[in-house]
Amino acid sequence: MKHTHDNIRVGAITFVKPIVIMIIEVKNGAK
Repeated sequence: MKHTHDNIRVGAITFVKPIVIMIIEVKNGAK
């Protein structure tokens, strides 16, 4: 079960990371 939970965490990080990068790029572009 713990292994499955770790996979979900890794999947969430993989999904969120590009969104965070995109937001940072948009904020930098707005400057």
